Amino acid sequence: GSPSVREELLRLVGDRLELRLIDGTERRTQGEARNDLRWAQLCVVWGGTELDHKVSGLYTGGEGTVLTVHRRGIAALCEGVREHLERGRATGGSPS
Repeated sequence: GSPSVREELLRLVGDRLELRLIDGTERRTQGEARNDLRWAQLCVVWGGTELDHKVSGLYTGGEGTVLTVHRRGIAALCEGVREHLERGRATGGSPS
């Protein structure tokens, strides 16, 4: 998302979750992405936002649990995560 959307998301989440928000327009290395994926319980690629495919590809082709949300807006992002978690619960597995 844009800087203002990332700020709004951090404000809304507060200290309830620990988030690492990556600027999808800035260069990332494969090592940085690998470290992010190891750190995260869930990596969400927010595809409908400011996102360079060179950045998203570092996250979607590797290790870890990666969810792609294709719609814009914080509500759509949250809905995608909620659906992912419910699917994990419904199957009796860990949504990771």
